[in-house]
Amino acid sequence: MGWDDAMAGRYANPTLSTVRPDSVQLVRLAFNKLLTRIDGDSSPYEEIVIPHELVIRESTSGHPHPGKPDDGA
Repeated sequence: MGWDDAMAGRYANPTLSTVRPDSVQLVRLAFNKLLTRIDGDSSPYEEIVIPHELVIRESTSGHPHPGKPDDGA
């Protein structure tokens, strides 16, 4: 099981299932949080959930999905 949908996971044998985060939003939120900390914000840490997608590939299904193309991303 991978994280961030690294391209290598699509070519591994078996292909690697992964969690694909919304990378743009992830970077945007992290950058904004960093800026607020630099500006002196000392509020408690908070849990933030960003949009993500589970991409099922051979590593978790046990077999290829005939007729179903890879996610193509």
